[in-house]
Amino acid sequence: MANPDTVSERQKELAALRRENEELQALLTRCRGELESVLASEMKYRSLLDDSSDPMFVINADGRYFHVNKAFADGVRRPVGEIVGRRIWDVFPEKEAEQRFSAVREVLQTGKTKVIDVKVIAGDEAHFYITTVKPLRKEEGGPADSVICISKDITQRKKAEDELRLSEARYRLLYNQSPVMLHSIDRDGRIVSVSDTWLAKMGYTREEVIGRPSVDFLTEASRRYATSEVLPEFREKGFCADVPYQFVKKNGEIVDILLSAIAERDAEGRYLRSLAVLIDVTQTKLSEKALREKTEELNQFFSLTLDLLGIADSDGWFHAINPAWEEVLGYSRQELLARSFLDFIHPDDLEATRGLLAELAGKKRAYDFVNRCRHQDGSYRWIEWRSVFDPTTRRIYVAARDITERMKAEQAHLQLGSLIENSLEFVGIATLDGKTLFLNPAARRMVGLSPEAAITDLSIFNFAPEDAQIQMAQEVIPALLEAGSWHGDGQLRNFQTGEIIQTDISVFIPGFPKIDSQSIIATVMHDITERKRSEAALRASEERYRQIVETSNEGIWSLNANLETVYVNQKMAAMLGYPASEIIGKSPTCFLFAEDVEAHLEKLRERTKGVDQLYEQRYRRQDGSELWVTISASSLVDETGKFLGSFAMFTDITDRMRLQGQLMHAQKMESIGRLAGGVAHDFNNLLTGIMGNLELAMMDLNPSDPLYETLGDVNKAAESAANLTRQLLAFSRKQIVEPKVLNLNDVLTRMKKMLIRLIGEDIVLHTVLAADLWPVKIDPGQVEQIIVNLAVNARDAMPAGGKLLLETATIVLDEEYCRLHPEAQAGDYVMLAISDNGCGMSEQVKRHLFEPFFTTKEKGKGTGLGLATIYGAVKQAGGSIEVYSELNQGTTVKVYLPRVIGTTETVSETIPLTNLPTGQEQLLLVEDEAIVRDLAVRVLSRLGYRLLHCANAEQALNAAKEFPDKISLLITDVIMPGMNGKMLAMELLKTRPEIRVLFTSGYTENVIVHHGVLDEGIHFIGKPYTPQTLARKVREVLDREK
Repeated sequence: MANPDTVSERQKELAALRRENEELQALLTRCRGELESVLASEMKYRSLLDDSSDPMFVINADGRYFHVNKAFADGVRRPVGEIVGRRIWDVFPEKEAEQRFSAVREVLQTGKTKVIDVKVIAGDEAHFYITTVKPLRKEEGGPADSVICISKDITQRKKAEDELRLSEARYRLLYNQSPVMLHSIDRDGRIVSVSDTWLAKMGYTREEVIGRPSVDFLTEASRRYATSEVLPEFREKGFCADVPYQFVKKNGEIVDILLSAIAERDAEGRYLRSLAVLIDVTQTKLSEKALREKTEELNQFFSLTLDLLGIADSDGWFHAINPAWEEVLGYSRQELLARSFLDFIHPDDLEATRGLLAELAGKKRAYDFVNRCRHQDGSYRWIEWRSVFDPTTRRIYVAARDITERMKAEQAHLQLGSLIENSLEFVGIATLDGKTLFLNPAARRMVGLSPEAAITDLSIFNFAPEDAQIQMAQEVIPALLEAGSWHGDGQLRNFQTGEIIQTDISVFIPGFPKIDSQSIIATVMHDITERKRSEAALRASEERYRQIVETSNEGIWSLNANLETVYVNQKMAAMLGYPASEIIGKSPTCFLFAEDVEAHLEKLRERTKGVDQLYEQRYRRQDGSELWVTISASSLVDETGKFLGSFAMFTDITDRMRLQGQLMHAQKMESIGRLAGGVAHDFNNLLTGIMGNLELAMMDLNPSDPLYETLGDVNKAAESAANLTRQLLAFSRKQIVEPKVLNLNDVLTRMKKMLIRLIGEDIVLHTVLAADLWPVKIDPGQVEQIIVNLAVNARDAMPAGGKLLLETATIVLDEEYCRLHPEAQAGDYVMLAISDNGCGMSEQVKRHLFEPFFTTKEKGKGTGLGLATIYGAVKQAGGSIEVYSELNQGTTVKVYLPRVIGTTETVSETIPLTNLPTGQEQLLLVEDEAIVRDLAVRVLSRLGYRLLHCANAEQALNAAKEFPDKISLLITDVIMPGMNGKMLAMELLKTRPEIRVLFTSGYTENVIVHHGVLDEGIHFIGKPYTPQTLARKVREVLDREK
């Protein structure tokens, strides 16, 4: 039997074994999970490694590739299978492999990540990579046994860096070798860089300049100007151009500089630094000082250069040009900017120029070409262009010059050889010891040598006067040998005449600084004798400056701090009509209309605050008339901003304001005309029905019947309404007229008796009729209406009697007259003048004279349409009208009608018919308005005519198609729904060419008229019409030969 103690021990051991087994099983499960996780992670890692576009690989301590991705294999141009398992020396040349593996070795030893630059040459291509070498450990914290390398292709970045370094080197070279001075200033105003040209010009060393405030090199006056005006504006705008400064050289010499600068800002817009270009204009300023003080500083170079400068778009339209264009081509600035420059190109050069323009858009470099441009006088000038296209702004920047004379010279002397032989400048070549080798023809002429004269025995000193020889020996030759060139003023002596010629000299040694026995001295001289004389003349002309101001075409008005006049020029005084002495000391408000004073005082108060102004203002001339001006005013302030006064330029715009007023009047007349036209059609239809039915009713009544008189009064009221409609259409120039060629003398002679009855016994009528009066073309009824209306107005202006004068004359209106009277056009005219010695009218009344419904008569005595009707009729006839009147002095109205060429037509007087004309013809009546259609049917049926009547064009076409017999006359309304009357007539004439047509309407909307004038060959009766007028017109059309 077993020992119980032994059994108990065994049981305990067994239990312990079970627990250990369970723990082992759990550990095994956990290890299996971790292994699966590691395998999944490795698969994910391998997938990421293989799919990466960046080269990656794993290499061990022996330099053997453990894993590489496709990007790496592609980079070395080998399959992945040929790399994995091989050592780095098998893939790269030994030297390159050793360099790469040294980084691997270092990372394995230190356990730290390292970044290296790698160059890989695959075939003919070289690629640059930045490679991160990172250690790999089997156990965390353990030693590294391999590394993973991740590379990034930086080939393009390397190229960009190389290009940037090359660009920077070029920039430094250009910066230092630039012929103009350059410097850069930081935000504190201190110089951080200067060009070599700047240092050479100013005489300082770079150490003496860098870090100093830029204003230290300015004169005191320029320093104040920079700090108070230029720099604040520059900080705000970020640029400045052609700012005039005076710099002080190290030797104390003052030089005049034009400075242009642009600011550089950071991403937030904060000012960082500026780059400035400085041009020495000392010599130029001496000769052009007086002119430059009066020229806008920003446009100085652009305006004064003799070359043609401009900015154009890719279609050839200029956006900016300098004045040289006007001088060379003869056109005004406005004419040049209003057209593409292609419009000025010679036809033979146009296609080539267009092609060059297209080429230019694809090139970034400057492009040179030559063509011919038309001068304003019709001739052509040869222009040499240098153009460059800016793809950012899509603008073409042009520098051109007139080379017409040069082209002529080249063509005339083409056989003579090179350009230097034909130069107008002195061109000479000499040895270093001064022996003359060559003189061009111009040089020979300047010094008085014949073309055959020998020059080899002449020294360059022989060409100069004694004083100039000393200058050459002491200044020119030393400078030439030291710097390789010299430029300045000098003198030449003419051997034949002894004349001293002032010259601008440029001397240089080609190939300097290399000098040897073959070196030469080249000299170019320009004759500046005339320029020197001009400079002397310019200095003498400063005294005449006041005369220039006094004769300016612009008014000039200067005020002091108290806004009192201290100066006006002659033009300003003439504009106001006062002597200048009566304006000095007074406020400008003394010359205003009372209602304008307060507003102008506010403008003056603004000016005292330093505000520059541009506005329009009305002044009162001495004669009481209006003077409208545009005022461009600038305030004058001291350094503290205190107001000292103001300076203003005045441009007379009275004529322009008058034109604006006339335009507003014309627009108002047009608006009322549109309203009148819209009303006329329907209103005249109603009046036709009313007046026609009234006349039919009266025809059926005995005149002794009481109802006859009542209907007569109603008919008169309807006729008044019809007259009102005609007046509305007349002043709006929409009345239908039949103009005829007339002689106004015949019209006045025929109307004289009627006018005498019209004006009454208290007024004496005189006529002064010109002999051989030109004919005019106008509707007879309209011209009679003009004469009657003007005669009635004259009669009403002479209630106590007086004189009425009717005149005719032939008149030629010239351009000067038309400038003063913008509504008129130059040409030959017949004048009809009607003058009275009545009460006259004020300027206020004259301004509203031709406005519809404006009247000075008592209520009920005038509609205000009389003169408006005259105005419309005159305008419709192509004429103009002018009124001259003064209060209590009388009035003259002059009507100008254009002369026509033709035989005058006889205007017969209307003879009333006792009986209406009848007929038996077949008529087709088309009228959309029922009341008018019914009236016409009754009238024409009563007169014996046979009728087809329809309400619209479609019915009429169907009726005509079905009617088998002849239709003698179509009577149709012009304006109808759907097809209008004219279109209906055209359709009928296709199938019935014998049919005659009579149009009727109260308003045609230009269907059968143009500008109110009836088309040739059209028969027309206007609404409202009466049975009598309808009967006569129908018979007239039927009886007229076709």
